[in-house]
Amino acid sequence: MVKPEFRYFYVALAGICLLILAACATPPLNRNDPGFPAGTVMSLNQPVNISAGQVGGYIRGGGSTETRQQYETTCRLETRTVQKATATIEPDQFEVLGTSHDRDGLSGSGYSGGFGGGFYSIGDGPGLVYVNFYIYLQSARQPDVFRLKCSQLQDDYRLGTLSPQQIEYVLGSAMTIQR
Repeated sequence: MVKPEFRYFYVALAGICLLILAACATPPLNRNDPGFPAGTVMSLNQPVNISAGQVGGYIRGGGSTETRQQYETTCRLETRTVQKATATIEPDQFEVLGTSHDRDGLSGSGYSGGFGGGFYSIGDGPGLVYVNFYIYLQSARQPDVFRLKCSQLQDDYRLGTLSPQQIEYVLGSAMTIQR
């Protein structure tokens, strides 16, 4: 049994630990990314459909698509809320607020782990890692739309990041960047 005088200490300590864990999990927002600096305008040139129960719609090969292709670089235009029914993000202009990136480790033929998902691999082959690049957006007409997430599957022996040119190629004519 915890003595009453220590109860508040332990509650405060648990709160501090949770704050530290939350801060470590959130990638920092970069407002000076040379490829997508804050204030850049991105124009969505065609509607993007969002399936019911989802928060975003996919763009690949210069057009909107219903699903993510696991082995191709894909971008997803995301909303803040889960859509109860099929929804559409209409063509609009979005202002870039900043960027961030991270990595998601996946199970491959071996064990992949490390800080940020996939700095080492144990097993008979490399682990698979999604490299994610986030562009945070805002629009007065569609305030629920808040970011574009572009992902590429890589093995953890060749980890890199997505370049602005790769992202522009995936977006094609569906979404253009005005610099």
